[in-house]
Amino acid sequence: MALTEILVNEHKTVLEKLDRLQEAVTDGDRQAAGALLSFFEFDLQLHRRKEEEVLFPALGEHIGVDSGPVACMLEEHAKEKTLLRDLRAAIEQAGSAPPLRRATDAFVSHLRLHIQKENEVLFPMAENLLPPEQKELVFDGMRRIGSCCAACSGGHDKQGAAKRPKR
Repeated sequence: MALTEILVNEHKTVLEKLDRLQEAVTDGDRQAAGALLSFFEFDLQLHRRKEEEVLFPALGEHIGVDSGPVACMLEEHAKEKTLLRDLRAAIEQAGSAPPLRRATDAFVSHLRLHIQKENEVLFPMAENLLPPEQKELVFDGMRRIGSCCAACSGGHDKQGAAKRPKR
């Protein structure tokens, strides 16, 4: 298993949840939208921790963190949190649907593009730049943080133990 396969598997689940969020908002189901938002507020936080606390610092040792891809991803994570707060406020606000649709569209489009950048640029970069021993340390750090949700545990065996990365 590649080091970043865990994160890519989690991204697949996030993309599925984004589809369901858009469907709930389109259908006017604020309750379902609120339940899905809980995933993004709590479960997705574990995913971000794996990146921000473990992967990004390791990658930053090779390419820096003050500018470039890591800095861009950190900025996007900050924007994601703001968009999440806006979406929560729109869901909780009674009244017309257009503000909720706008908040949903902003969050969904931001997160989809962010995931694409990580999957297509940042993660391959990490696989190529990190030496095997550093990959082991990153993998162990991600394992300690845990899976963001049961559906995201594609990088874990049946007992929940993380599979080792390919060297």
